[in-house]
Amino acid sequence: FKSAQANGEYKDFYVWKRVSDVQGDHNYVVNADGDEYAYLAYERKNPVLNWTNPRVRENILEAAKGFLNLGVDGFHVAHVSQIMKQQQAFQGRAALSMLSEFIQNLRQYVSSNETLGGRELAVFSTLDDLVELHDLNSTEYSSSNLTYVIDNSASGINNESCLNEIPKCLYSTLYASLELFENSQLPHAWQFSSYHGSRLSTRFGQATANLLTLVQLSLPGAAEIYYGQELGLEDTADPANSYTGLMHWDDSVYAGFTAENEKPFFSTARNYKENNFAAQLKAYHSPLKTFKAVAKLRQRDDHFVLGETRMAPLVENVILFSRFQRVSNATAGGAYLIAANFGSSNVEVNGTLVMPDDRLNAMAEIVVTTSNVEQYSTRDRMELLHQKLLLQPKQGIILRF
Repeated sequence: FKSAQANGEYKDFYVWKRVSDVQGDHNYVVNADGDEYAYLAYERKNPVLNWTNPRVRENILEAAKGFLNLGVDGFHVAHVSQIMKQQQAFQGRAALSMLSEFIQNLRQYVSSNETLGGRELAVFSTLDDLVELHDLNSTEYSSSNLTYVIDNSASGINNESCLNEIPKCLYSTLYASLELFENSQLPHAWQFSSYHGSRLSTRFGQATANLLTLVQLSLPGAAEIYYGQELGLEDTADPANSYTGLMHWDDSVYAGFTAENEKPFFSTARNYKENNFAAQLKAYHSPLKTFKAVAKLRQRDDHFVLGETRMAPLVENVILFSRFQRVSNATAGGAYLIAANFGSSNVEVNGTLVMPDDRLNAMAEIVVTTSNVEQYSTRDRMELLHQKLLLQPKQGIILRF
């Protein structure tokens, strides 16, 4: 970039306009007073590359090939909206076209390389990246050639933005996301927490965080889990790395992340002696064991991962949906009911609202519960057509029928 600023070899790698032509446009940055040209920048910090320049595309492709040769087989393409941003008309379609070409070239390189041949390649973006392409509707997202798109809309939910109405926010978010995935025909992938924001347990408390993770793992498609989410880790007290603290392996110094005489840069949460992998693995019930049970279910039954989703209306703060697969107008294999009570009162849940008609008379078996459920045990059986499912506050359950 320094060469480009000096009118050197790489000037055409970036997008420049005369200062007089971009007065008042905050997307352009003037490097110094008196400069004749300003450059296009993302959030006024990162210069935007000029994808119309073949040399830019070639250099990006060569960089990606270098990572492939090192063994990397997954790429997160962020800020898709910045591709072709200088072309105001049809920016979104032009951006997706460039992205599709880049991904196609990567796949051709993999398939033609004897060392890499046969390797699975994943190129993905987040929903935020695509939503910023304002001139597109969701049915056009699939033209990007992306392997999948991560829906991270739930990661932005917090008590302040939702006015402490977390179930309503979550319900509306999930409903909109499922509709978008249906329209775009893109593979589902879900992210509820990341290093960009406070951890779920800090935002909502551990009981609600555990419910959110149960719901995330029960949704169709892939689940991107932020490390420590399976334990319900909290933020650290260090403002420099609040969201990126050490993984809590045990109750030793530095939570077992390093030796006691090797102080790491990152810190632990205050409760690491009580909340750690070893303690949760030893406990009879724990968030970790709930996580492992749902993970095994996902591994064991494709109907749970790939089947359709039927959501009930939000009633008494309960998120209720079913997962099943239809073949020739009949339910094939296992069907599942997921219920999560995000409220503060006991609720009788009517599971038949979302069950397929040909399973209404089936005997249901409890396969997973959150760690705070005491009134039911796994393998308990019940007739949902004649029995109400009782959930206490912040309890979640998965039944197979």
